[in-house]
Amino acid sequence: MLVNSLMQKYPQVAARLFIGGMCVGVNPKINNMQPAYSEAKYPLVLVSDSGIRMREDTLLDMVQHMTENVAIVHQMPFAYDAEGFAAVYEKVYFGTAQARLYLGADFLGINCHVGMSSLIRRCALEEAGGLAAFGDFLAEDYFMAKAVVSRGWR
Repeated sequence: MLVNSLMQKYPQVAARLFIGGMCVGVNPKINNMQPAYSEAKYPLVLVSDSGIRMREDTLLDMVQHMTENVAIVHQMPFAYDAEGFAAVYEKVYFGTAQARLYLGADFLGINCHVGMSSLIRRCALEEAGGLAAFGDFLAEDYFMAKAVVSRGWR
């Protein structure tokens, strides 16, 4: 397995592989993330869906935007090349129509968080009840951003 080979190649990196989830609601993504979230040791939590492509410097770029009053840094998802109509449609949608809507909504202060690729301050998420609090929402990204912003974070 790729992750196991990386863990063996870089033993100096604190890493742990979680397989399976914990049912905390109807949202399978939240259920899948919950065990790792419960064991996380660091103040920032990265969410990156499996089909998302990230450059080597993406995490560094996101961390640099995590200023004192910012709790969520997100980016337009850039999907990996995949076969089939749905995969092509998703890639075109996020690269064109969604990108324009996203920029306009952000400029107007409208919650437009896309949780496929985001960095979240753990303490802000805990203030909102932790990850499990969003297990009953299928649009967990929207509700996470709403909860965090309503508590004074950006």
